[in-house]
Amino acid sequence: MNVTLAAVQMDNIPGDAPANLSRALRLIDRAGEAGAKIVCLPELCTTGYYLTRDELFPLAETVPGRATEAVGEAARRWGMYVQIGMAEKEGDSLYNTAAALAPDGSLLARYRKTHLYGGEKDIFCRGSGPVVFETEYGRVGAMICYDHVFPEFVRGLMLKGADILLHSTAWVTTDLCDAYSWDSGMYHAILRTRALENRVFVVSANRTGAEGPLRHLGNSAIIHAWGEVAARLDMEEGVCTAEADFTRLPPWAEVAPYREDRWPGLYRAMLEETR
Repeated sequence: MNVTLAAVQMDNIPGDAPANLSRALRLIDRAGEAGAKIVCLPELCTTGYYLTRDELFPLAETVPGRATEAVGEAARRWGMYVQIGMAEKEGDSLYNTAAALAPDGSLLARYRKTHLYGGEKDIFCRGSGPVVFETEYGRVGAMICYDHVFPEFVRGLMLKGADILLHSTAWVTTDLCDAYSWDSGMYHAILRTRALENRVFVVSANRTGAEGPLRHLGNSAIIHAWGEVAARLDMEEGVCTAEADFTRLPPWAEVAPYREDRWPGLYRAMLEETR
């Protein structure tokens, strides 16, 4: 069954959770007006990213909680699935979380980021493992930002049956990154490769704007399972949509049978040799 996918790209006000949530809800409505049925929002979009643990903890919420209830109401209103990136607290622990809301407004899944980058390790606890959830359009795998750099993790989501990957991210550049010509082209290159090698549709929702020394790269995109950039934004806040056309996958698989031609036994032996 074909489905319209949407990536939401947004700026936010670091530390102003109510204003950021209101902005996210407005953009979810825009995705609904465009006919989207599976929607992805950025990483930590209700709080901001460049915050200390002491600044972030009071802004973090439980899951389920106020933010997921509000997003769930929007999901119910439009009959859509929505993944939103947020800071989650459980006791004294903080998690970088992606919460998935179902078309009836209920909490469908929760993924806690497993690959923590740089200073994130001083703020967040590591999640316990991958999450794939069921929809009537296929199985959906959750990713947060840095996760997509690791091909083993993305391959694992595919092996768990994911047909679509939702990537909530806050992909940035800095002055140091600029010295190495880091740009949105590299961000898209990784996404296109993961889509191509796993034959999955990828929705990547990035932030725009700046926080301290971090400049978000925008360029949120939807990538077809054959590696084509089906839709993308530039640096503006907004929504892009594209249809996931599953009828095109069988003929493409004949051209690019990457999944079928894997040789797991060889890879296991190679890994054993390096231990």
